[in-house]
Amino acid sequence: MKVPAVSLSHGYQSTIAWIADLVGHIILEGEGYISPAQMEGVVLIDELDLYLHPRWQVKLIPALRNTFPRLQFIVTTHSPATLAGLRTDQDEIVRLGNDPETGDVTIIEMRDEGAADEPDPRFMTGSDLYERYFGLPEATINPLGATLRDYVALASNPYRDDAEDAEMRLLRAQLQAEGAPNLYEPVPRARP
Repeated sequence: MKVPAVSLSHGYQSTIAWIADLVGHIILEGEGYISPAQMEGVVLIDELDLYLHPRWQVKLIPALRNTFPRLQFIVTTHSPATLAGLRTDQDEIVRLGNDPETGDVTIIEMRDEGAADEPDPRFMTGSDLYERYFGLPEATINPLGATLRDYVALASNPYRDDAEDAEMRLLRAQLQAEGAPNLYEPVPRARP
């Protein structure tokens, strides 16, 4: 089935566009046709994964590595899904920050103290990736997610005390006020 490029999602369109631009520039600079496997150079891409579905974000860098093995890609991302497609034996992950005194861009050391190697992002959860590479220590980005997590922990505990029961009711009321659907019903408290 043939589908016009304009009918594809914006993520597909933008990816096809920059890859076509890259290949076109390499061919124009060369002495004629050159296969993708023979193309050499350094490619800089800001927000590589922009508009791509997370499944494609995971697959994009490995696909680029296989298609263009002699090109070095230096990319930025704000997506843990993109990091999940990287291999620490083939890819370098660099987290940048700002020096609070000078405002200079700095590299944030990612290797755990005493560790020989960086953890492999292919085996990390989304929460682990967010915490390690994006500095988000909470598994839930929106505070309501943390409220829901705390509520479920209390509501599922039959041994909660009076203070915990009151906190659970308060959290439930907050979640209902925000329109949380299908809240977990609290289990009855165990009798002492």
